[in-house]
This record gives sequence, structure tokens and C-alpha cells, in this order.
Amino acid sequence: MMCISNFPTPHLAGQARALIEAHCQSWCQQFGLAQVYLVYALGRRRHFVAGYGQPVIARPQQMSLGGQFFLCWHGLLQTAEQEILVKDAEAMLAACFPNDNQGCHCTSPVHTDG
Repeated sequence: MMCISNFPTPHLAGQARALIEAHCQSWCQQFGLAQVYLVYALGRRRHFVAGYGQPVIARPQQMSLGGQFFLCWHGLLQTAEQEILVKDAEAMLAACFPNDNQGCHCTSPVHTDG
């Protein structure tokens, strides 16, 4: 369950944003990607959370990280590299948003299943 009050807004805590950006930069360098970023799906729209790299005018590759988070990248990856990237991203996501996997503990009446 993902609580809407925990939605990663543009005011995402600096520490979490810095962690995501650092991981994305590392993945760009490790896999030779032009750009890597995290998005949050709300309805049919995807909302940028944080990332690293030069914007590319092309449709990104993407992989679900569970719930409403997706990792997007521009560049070519082999299947084994994608598996490494997604595994690392899932661990990063758990570090950035630790309460999301433990249920919602807020007072918001609006929730979504994730």
C-alpha cells in the first residue's frame, strides 16, 4: 500500500533526492547510459522524482520497481545488466522510502494500492 501523503513531490527530502541522484549517476557511468531516472505513476501520468544525465528526446526504456515506481533509462542494456540495475534500484527505493513496504502510518484518508 502506498499512501498518497508519502507521494514523492518536488519537495522530496534532500537526503532521499541526493541518494537517488547519486545512484543514477553511478548507473549512467557503470552501464554507459545517457540518463537514468525514477518516476512515480499516478493514474496514467508519470511524475519525475529524481535522476541523472542529459535529457534525451526519445522514449525511455523502463522497468517497474513494484508499486507505482518505475526506473527509466536511455541507452542499451543486456538482460543481465537490466536485472542488476533493477535489483540495485529496488534496494535504493527501499532505503529512500522505508515505510512504504510496511503499510501506511499516516492520517490521510486517500490511499492507493501499490
